[in-house]
Amino acid sequence: MLEHLADNSAVPSWAVLRSAPLGSVVLAAHDREFGLVAGQAVTPGAASADRLVGADVRRSPIFLPDGSLFGELIGIPGIGSSNSTGATDDMISDGSLVELFAASIGALYGSEIAIARDRRTLALLAAPADTLTGLATRQAWERQLREEELRCTGLGTQAGVIVVELDELRTHNEIHGHESGDVQIRNAAQIVTEATGIHFTARVTGNVIGAILAAAGPTEVAAIERAVRQALSSAGIPAAIGTGQRTTVTGLRGAVAEAMAAVAAIQVVQRQAPATSAIAAANSHLVEALDRGMIRAYFQPIVDLRSGEVVTIEALARWQAEDGVREPDLFLPQLAEAGLLGALFDRILDDGLEHLAEFRHIAPRLTLAVNFEFDTIPDSGLLDGIRKRLEFYSLPTESLAIELSERQTFDLPAQIRDQLAEVAAAGVQLTLDDFGTGFASLETLTSLPITG
Repeated sequence: MLEHLADNSAVPSWAVLRSAPLGSVVLAAHDREFGLVAGQAVTPGAASADRLVGADVRRSPIFLPDGSLFGELIGIPGIGSSNSTGATDDMISDGSLVELFAASIGALYGSEIAIARDRRTLALLAAPADTLTGLATRQAWERQLREEELRCTGLGTQAGVIVVELDELRTHNEIHGHESGDVQIRNAAQIVTEATGIHFTARVTGNVIGAILAAAGPTEVAAIERAVRQALSSAGIPAAIGTGQRTTVTGLRGAVAEAMAAVAAIQVVQRQAPATSAIAAANSHLVEALDRGMIRAYFQPIVDLRSGEVVTIEALARWQAEDGVREPDLFLPQLAEAGLLGALFDRILDDGLEHLAEFRHIAPRLTLAVNFEFDTIPDSGLLDGIRKRLEFYSLPTESLAIELSERQTFDLPAQIRDQLAEVAAAGVQLTLDDFGTGFASLETLTSLPITG
């Protein structure tokens, strides 16, 4: 199709671009002079990247059969040789032929994506199985990595990897015997399989389980990692969990290396404060409290002293335990140690927005303030998660304020700082809680887009 457009129109260069989080990726391009080029970062020809934004560029969106946007078909004039065929621009002047070709390309890519999904399912079913866990073997894992990398390159799709290493399996075997250890890894395999759904899972080594998260972006990878972590913690199975995201530069191998590096970093921290069965039981209790809604939002009004009007409600985390209501200082350190601060933030945010949607029927301008909490490994889906929750409750972005403590302004990783800046740019307020009670200076107010 690209060759036909290039050879039979006055536009000499055509390309199929796949939408991607960090910018479009060229899947295939054809230039009348340079021929067919596939999988390039930009279209062929000198200074072609600069010409992509020109007024004369022909563009038509490419939609998959399910209606989702796949990318676009573009034509770039003036890159290749002159129109030796003598063709005019009439064939694309009204855009009808370009739109027809774009629709055809969308249908073809839709078929390829469906075929790739079916092949993954068949590969999972046909893969040699580990006799203990029923997961795919290391050899099948290596083969699937190669095949998925080819699919990602050909279709321009995203992919991620999650790696789960059972920290205390060797010690467990020594204390309780190998049969007990076998039960533990079988249970872990079942948990990972259920949490990752249709994705390809394998027993990579004796105590390492891996999953290839096909067509998964950072938000889905983070959500799956959280589900795996919480499920393993609920089952009392100590594990170090790492994730990696494929890029066009590093490929899936790079994602695996990123995930393994994350596991190694977690284990360094765990060796400094070794986990015990008592800690595992406590972590399980924390997850249960979050899942069952025992840790939930209590609301404190913030009043405009000039009018006496309640303008904001602040969502405060409280644990309704059997012995009464527990304040955060009694459970926040344990949540931080268990890597559940992100889950706490999600829980309080959901609870707060649900109540805010109800309260705004009475006070339409009411806003919600939520204390920001994050785990050691930042969640790259912060903005996307907030947007989806606001859309679900039909609330505008300006109805939410994220509160940061003075301590956090000193400890924020660069990645989290950048994500908070994106959140603020989207319209969510960022406020500094208890400013001046610690060591913060006025310079702190300029380090982030603070609004209050």
